[in-house]
Amino acid sequence: MPFRSCLAPWFQPPALRQLRRRGGAPRVGALSPPHAWVLAAVGALCLAWTAPAAAQAGARCNPQGSVDEVNACSVRDFQQADTAIQVLYGDVMRIQPAHERPALRKEQTAWAREREARCRQQTAAQQARPEWPRLLHECLTRVTQERRAGLMRWMSADTPAAAP
Repeated sequence: MPFRSCLAPWFQPPALRQLRRRGGAPRVGALSPPHAWVLAAVGALCLAWTAPAAAQAGARCNPQGSVDEVNACSVRDFQQADTAIQVLYGDVMRIQPAHERPALRKEQTAWAREREARCRQQTAAQQARPEWPRLLHECLTRVTQERRAGLMRWMSADTPAAAP
């Protein structure tokens, strides 16, 4: 699919749609000038739309500041922990033999789902409070940091599937 992120897959210039119907590959320059302008405008809107979310996580962080600033710190900390665990997961996945990778992938996916559900359940009673994002992201950060031991188990000589 040539368009990703927030660019909707239904937005395809007529030349590309016709080529797909015929089973051909898109040619260079398949976007006509009006479509290129629309694509550029939609891309700019996507960047403008997603930029505040990135800024929210770390730009306003002040541990002694307002509730929003403290919430932003916990979001930033979670993002750092999540990035670190994803890097570790990628490293562990690369060193695993091909026959063990599906089990690792299944375990990681189940863990990610369980992490989110467990933290949302633990913080559900505080959801109406302004500090709820901090509480949720602190829980997510803690559970994410605990996952490191589970991934490190896959790097040991022990059988990973046998351990919890």
